[in-house]
Amino acid sequence: MIAFAFLFLGLVVGEHDVELIVEGEVAEVAIVLDGVEQQVLSAPPWRFTCDLGERLRPHLLEAIARDAAGREIARARQLINLPRSVAEVAILLEGEDRRRPDGGRLLWQHLEFSQAERIDLTVDGERLALTGEQRFELPDLEGDRLHELRAEVVFPDRSRYSAEVRFGGPSGGRIDAELTGVTLLARGGRPSLRALDGQLTARGTALRPVALEQSPARLAVVVDLAAAAALREFAELDLSAVASLRAGEQVEFFFPRFRRGARGARLFEKSQSFGAGDGGLAFLMTHLKLPAPPPDPPLSDALAAAAVAAADGNRPRAVILLLSDRPRDASAFRAGEVLAFCRDLQVPVVIWSIGRGGARRVSEDRRRISIKSPWGPTRDVSSANRIAAAVAALRELLDAQYTVWVEGSFRPDEIELVPGSRFRLAGDG
Repeated sequence: MIAFAFLFLGLVVGEHDVELIVEGEVAEVAIVLDGVEQQVLSAPPWRFTCDLGERLRPHLLEAIARDAAGREIARARQLINLPRSVAEVAILLEGEDRRRPDGGRLLWQHLEFSQAERIDLTVDGERLALTGEQRFELPDLEGDRLHELRAEVVFPDRSRYSAEVRFGGPSGGRIDAELTGVTLLARGGRPSLRALDGQLTARGTALRPVALEQSPARLAVVVDLAAAAALREFAELDLSAVASLRAGEQVEFFFPRFRRGARGARLFEKSQSFGAGDGGLAFLMTHLKLPAPPPDPPLSDALAAAAVAAADGNRPRAVILLLSDRPRDASAFRAGEVLAFCRDLQVPVVIWSIGRGGARRVSEDRRRISIKSPWGPTRDVSSANRIAAAVAALRELLDAQYTVWVEGSFRPDEIELVPGSRFRLAGDG
């Protein structure tokens, strides 16, 4: 059995020392990054240095355990700079007989908390005790019967995360093929699977579409807090005519302020998740309680974090960057690098400028705001009419997005369209 001793959480680049937990008759461990074997470890300590490069990109890191004959016997995977849970729990079984393990070890990590409030571990419904280093022993169990080992970890914010492992019973079984969701733009209406056949490739191979769906959208809005005065002015207006969220749609607001979490991960402040019953996007944007602006706002970094959140769930998506008329950015990642990262994630970025506010009536059209933005062209939303038009254009962008499910497991940045395709990847929208 094999597992990573810690998880990559947050946005990461550069070199990192990584430790593996390896149990059983493992002769070697191959380290594979984005499908390319980097090195092979043949003895403890099972440690290596992982170089993720200097550019912010999605990655898949794998550790493949092999026996003396070179056969794969176990595999551990980590998604890096991709949507994932804020906490993860894993169970590592130990023992020479895979059908009748002697015990094991519980591994968990939370993006924010270094301690759990409670851990419940059971096998077939019977509670097990955890000893030092989160280890446990299993009772003598029947090897010809299927057993379920379940762990639930409760954190100080009352959130719960769990893992399950089944072992024993008859050997065999079937593993279903993995599927990857690809978010496409099809502005001419809903395409057919036949029209999509032969349009997508990955690693030089044509991908076969097996399903098409259009789920409720997921939005993330990054707010330049220097625009707080302008947003307060809009709160006085009746924006009820501006299109509301539809059933099942979600929007979260991200702020360029952060605190440090586990292993130094930056946790950006954000609002709760709002839905259709909470009002339209314009109403939420102008009635939101905003924190104080930081002296050095990392807008691009917040944009990257928001893009990862928007990409979660393979749904129509977009990130809105809402700017003042003089945006400042003190980010670790450059604006162009973050925009490329958003394209890798298949997340379109929409940039709006609302200004700073002042003694004026925002309900009337006025001279358009023109700002220099390192993120590219901006759309002026400094009046009620203009914000309504911007929301309408956003709705068109979301309505043109469809999720195509293809056979195989791929990172979003591996997916390409064939030259001359009438479709576009969502990140190019």
